Amino acid sequence: MKRLMAASLLLAFFTACATVPRMKEPIEKYRDFDRPFEEVWRSTIEGLTRAGEVISFSEKESGLIVVERELSGNILPRFIMGGPALVVWHRGSVKGSIFIKPLSENSTRVFVNVKIKGLGTPLLGEYPIEYALASNGRMEKEYLDLIEGMLFASKKFEALEKRHQQTAAEDLGANIGIKAKPLTEDIASALGLESSTGVLIVAVKEGSPAEDAGLKKGDVILEVEGQRVASLATFKELVRKNANRDTLSLKIMRRGKILRVKVPLP
Repeated sequence: MKRLMAASLLLAFFTACATVPRMKEPIEKYRDFDRPFEEVWRSTIEGLTRAGEVISFSEKESGLIVVERELSGNILPRFIMGGPALVVWHRGSVKGSIFIKPLSENSTRVFVNVKIKGLGTPLLGEYPIEYALASNGRMEKEYLDLIEGMLFASKKFEALEKRHQQTAAEDLGANIGIKAKPLTEDIASALGLESSTGVLIVAVKEGSPAEDAGLKKGDVILEVEGQRVASLATFKELVRKNANRDTLSLKIMRRGKILRVKVPLP
């Protein structure tokens, strides 16, 4: 009888004192991103979905996303801090609450709170017991790293897309069959123009969309889709913005007369 009582006391002592090793670093609960709320929200939803997380609730107005995950018994101890160690874990469940809060127009904070439950049988017990367990921060870090990775990928994609669009804008003049140069004050004066606003067409390729639209060498492009062309850089930017159209509407000046032409885009 005494041996049984001693064994029970020893078991109780180890169950109360023995814990899963804690993480040395403090738990990171939130992270700030220099990105607007809309982008962070979109990237978070996309990242969680791609990672196979089950989103049980999301509300954009409050900035709340709730995810749920099941953990097998053998990996459960990796994510908990403290708790009984002399337990055979069967399974665990995770409920993560992700709060996304705009700090400013281009700054957003993401806060992660994780709750973990584990089902396990004490070493000398007969029946499994459900335990409420404390997170050791690994799960929070996983979620924050996932969101940061998606934002980085999004930013990199935007940079590549912008570079592609800029290249497309520079090439579009050649694709529609024109070569243009900045309209200097000297050229503008020679053409009888009051200002140097616009770009000068110096060549039109034979059989090109520009030739089919009636553009000619010496024409001055003043507007693209109703917007003033202040410089060659402005012309390229306006062309880039309207590159998805079927036709490009241009306002031109030819020998002192204002004309409007539509150039089909390739």
